[in-house]
Amino acid sequence: NTAEAKAFLFGLKWCIANGHIFTTVETDSLLLLNSILNLWSTPWRMRETVEEIRELILRHNIQINHCYRKANRVADKLASYSHLTNTTIVITDTSGLPAHVKGLLNLDKWQFPSFRIKKRKPSLIYYDPP
Repeated sequence: NTAEAKAFLFGLKWCIANGHIFTTVETDSLLLLNSILNLWSTPWRMRETVEEIRELILRHNIQINHCYRKANRVADKLASYSHLTNTTIVITDTSGLPAHVKGLLNLDKWQFPSFRIKKRKPSLIYYDPP
């Protein structure tokens, strides 16, 4: 949760510093969303980060919404991708995205649902003879 809050703050600061004007930001973390909106008490490890996010949201008139994790697959895949390195990576255009993330982003742009296909292991059926 703390890492997600720090990543959210980093992205927010980066967008503001680079002149990206937006009015809505989405997160799939209900803890972060409700902490920012002051609906839930903020865990002490996230308190400073959440306060800074609140200030930026108020100062720049930004709305924050919840997005279900299953509908937030691009961000989920990018978060997984970030675990492969210890450095900060800022991707500013689609050419820098990994191929599997580009595909998900295109599905989002086209407002086409993406499906997660999970292979099942064959179930074993035990037969007890009479």
